[in-house]
Amino acid sequence: LKQQIKQGVPHGGVDPNEVAQLVGDQSGRGVDPAVTLAKNLQTDSLMRGAKEKLASQDWRGALSDLNTVLSHDPLNAPALTKRAEALNHLKLYKEAEGDARKALSIDGKNPASWQQLAWSLLKQKRFKEALEAINRAIELDPNSATSLAIRSYIKEALGDHAGALQDLERAALLDSRYRNA
Repeated sequence: LKQQIKQGVPHGGVDPNEVAQLVGDQSGRGVDPAVTLAKNLQTDSLMRGAKEKLASQDWRGALSDLNTVLSHDPLNAPALTKRAEALNHLKLYKEAEGDARKALSIDGKNPASWQQLAWSLLKQKRFKEALEAINRAIELDPNSATSLAIRSYIKEALGDHAGALQDLERAALLDSRYRNA
């Protein structure tokens, strides 16, 4: 473990106390860099695990990992965004909206946070707010097939069938996953 820490190799399940014993407080300021490093490694490991669980559609597993990350660092915007994604998949749209809004209050330039907010608003039938949110995501990343696909769903809900088709066709050109949508 000590060698991995010196090399900066991430190690899952790091016990901050074990790292502190191995490395010790070398700062002279009372802030133990080993404990900080161990917490960062643990957070990185949990975030990687959450992303893998989201990719494999283990929404509850991802939620558990993200809850742990956020219990230590409640202002972790990427974790809030990922938790909003898990909550959206679990159909907990109001909770997803809250996490997406909190993430955006920390980092308002993350298109993924705007996407999660837009999806949660769409599913709550708050279509105009959803359109505003997804338009912001598209401003930040104009070539996001996901944002364009979300906007197509929103436009369809608003009765803009031509606009929905246009966005979906553009999304399909950018990402083949949307060709049969």
